[in-house]
Amino acid sequence: MLKPIQKKLNQLYKEELKERVITTLKDKDKISAPLLLNLYPSYLTSDIKIMYVGKETNHWLTHHSIPDDEKGLEGIYNCGKLDLTRLLERYKEQMDTPSKWKSNSFFKQYTNIQKQLLGEEVGNIVWNNLFKMSYDRGKGYSKTSLGHSELQKISKKIFLKELEILSPDIIIFVTGASYDKVIKEYFKNEYETIEIIIPRKLWKFKYKGITCYRTVHPDSIRFTKKEARVDYYQMIIDDIKKDKGL
Repeated sequence: MLKPIQKKLNQLYKEELKERVITTLKDKDKISAPLLLNLYPSYLTSDIKIMYVGKETNHWLTHHSIPDDEKGLEGIYNCGKLDLTRLLERYKEQMDTPSKWKSNSFFKQYTNIQKQLLGEEVGNIVWNNLFKMSYDRGKGYSKTSLGHSELQKISKKIFLKELEILSPDIIIFVTGASYDKVIKEYFKNEYETIEIIIPRKLWKFKYKGITCYRTVHPDSIRFTKKEARVDYYQMIIDDIKKDKGL
């Protein structure tokens, strides 16, 4: 079952990331390589199919140790064809090394959700991003693709098609309130708010039968005083357990 679904994803990436389109993007030298999903069998056999969604990658195949001609968008094509093998291997490398996640707040929360709901089998929760590529504006380490309309258009098309192919039961957006406008633009008038549990912090809604949650990005928690911190992730986990009778 895995191969046909991965084949659909691969075909999607080939169609939407053609070199003649991608390499004409505004500021293409400041854009990272795309995050392409490499699906694990454990996702397909999970009792609950969950997608964990961040904003965009940070230094995805743009690290200083990579030769200049292999970095970012310049390095993802081989004779004009998308180098799927390299990109899918990069995703697999990330997912196969959870031992490196201990100091990474984003993946610590991924692991927290995974352990409490599905167990620790690799890849049973799909990691994805709203934007398939990051945009380096040269303002520090953090990247944001907000405001890059071409990237958003491409990302939207791919993201929505990924949802069709993967049919998740639940999506957990850990993107923060500043990305709500992107979520709403992607989903247009096809989403329905179930409850604004905590304004700007925790929003529950439905999109085409998928239960969705949007909460704060894990990195933002460290900027909140300990006595004022709220465990939004545990609230989501508990709500899913309640809804699913777990």
